[in-house]
Amino acid sequence: MNKLILQIFILSFLFSCTHNPASNDLIKSESNLTPGMINETVEKGKTTKTKILEIFGPPDLITHEDSTDMWGYDKISRSVAYGSFGIGGLGGGLVGGALLGGMVSGKQGYSEQTTKTVFLLLYFKKNILIDYKLSATKF
Repeated sequence: MNKLILQIFILSFLFSCTHNPASNDLIKSESNLTPGMINETVEKGKTTKTKILEIFGPPDLITHEDSTDMWGYDKISRSVAYGSFGIGGLGGGLVGGALLGGMVSGKQGYSEQTTKTVFLLLYFKKNILIDYKLSATKF
């Protein structure tokens, strides 16, 4: 089973390296693939493949080994926030405006980028979930 997990990790890494989120900028859809939704809806010994398909849609990866089906879901999201703050008088907030207007002037800006990843592996026997692994990061 460890060999299978390594293969899934490698495939997930390759997918994340080749996936270009900028190409999907015009398509804004919310995904149910969040740690909260996973913990709320996924239950070992009870959840079926049909229920998983209803909640998360088709998996990104499917493998079969030793009568166990494994489904993999992978989501990467990025958000960028910009902001600025300026003080000015006659100079209009531009650096150097203090020289022109004799008043205090300045401008400061910032940007912040956040990347979130969610990777979910689900293991099924006879269409019933027997185990799952969840990895979620935010940086």
